[in-house]
Amino acid sequence: MKKRRMPRASLAANINGLMERRNWVQHDLAKAAGIAQRTVSNLCNPDGPSPKLDIVDAVAAAFGLEGWHLILPNLLTDLDGESSVAKLVADFESADKSGKRHVLRVAEREAEYKAAAGHDSDR
Repeated sequence: MKKRRMPRASLAANINGLMERRNWVQHDLAKAAGIAQRTVSNLCNPDGPSPKLDIVDAVAAAFGLEGWHLILPNLLTDLDGESSVAKLVADFESADKSGKRHVLRVAEREAEYKAAAGHDSDR
């Protein structure tokens, strides 16, 4: 059995989940993204071939997203508003140098705290 690669598995799960939310079938996504239905089929399969970035960008655009969003492990949860990695990244990009250093320090300290506490769940 072929071992799944995490970004590829996230990509497939996210595309399938986004299509389900819109009540789309593969043909609908293919038309919206301007790609072949067979390509969509490959994208929906976590063991399928790795797609080119322009294909991922076209699919993401069909959903109103950026290409990198499609490999986020918790994309559907983020879109539901529980957390937003995309907003965090956008806010980080707009921060000045000092603000970016502060955000990185806080993130590093949180990771260290979590590791020292020896648990993976949120507090």
